[in-house]
Amino acid sequence: MGLFNVSLYCGLSIGPLVGGMVKDTFGIQSSFLSMGVVSLVGFLLCLIFLPPRTHERLLTPVKPPLGYRILIRNKHIGALFMFRLAYTACIGLVWAFLPLLAHARFKLSSSAIGVLVMLGVLTSGLLQTPMGILADRFNKRALIAIGGLITAGAVFSFVHVQGFWGLFAGSLLFGVGGGIAVPAVMAMTVIIGRHTDSMGSVMAILTMGHSLGMLIGPILAGIMTDAFQLGLAFVGGTLVMVIGIAVALTLTSGFQAWAEE
Repeated sequence: MGLFNVSLYCGLSIGPLVGGMVKDTFGIQSSFLSMGVVSLVGFLLCLIFLPPRTHERLLTPVKPPLGYRILIRNKHIGALFMFRLAYTACIGLVWAFLPLLAHARFKLSSSAIGVLVMLGVLTSGLLQTPMGILADRFNKRALIAIGGLITAGAVFSFVHVQGFWGLFAGSLLFGVGGGIAVPAVMAMTVIIGRHTDSMGSVMAILTMGHSLGMLIGPILAGIMTDAFQLGLAFVGGTLVMVIGIAVALTLTSGFQAWAEE
């Protein structure tokens, strides 16, 4: 899972950088045109190279999968769902409001802002594989706690940054936090999927948490910015992340014993 996630994070890191460069050179419309072309190429690659449906028989579970009504009552799934929601809410906050902060307070160019957004995602992506190996061998809950706290500290640091290099350090720290926590979350998700013979459904629940976080984070940050000031949006993101860590650690107590039943 860590290796697979590298493709996601590398794409997310390259996009802002290339988009900012294209916008500075050719204009904002060219950025969206480039995005459409890249999406079309990705579609064609999937169409040509994905294996035929007959291979799916190898992935068919022996026992019937559990329904969503049962899965959503599993406290461990709920814990990972809440952590994933909190973490991606912070991602949505950073992606939406870090460029605003960089432009409004420091007058940075689109290319420089692209570098900042790219840095966090790229760092997280590069850590996926080594941290995935670590998550297979050590306490996953500890990795989630460490990565989550680093993420929370990074988000809070944006309140006090002074210039490009402060934003650079905060973005780098944000990427390190996600790089440590996300592989551990995915490793626990795989264990739950195997234990319940419902891998697809469990992954879908976690993906829904990801999508909700990306939706909720920018909206709440926008409300706080309009009502108070931009800096408080990052304070709110920090609190959301800390709550996500607390919920995850509380509900996953006894996870190893449950997984071995």
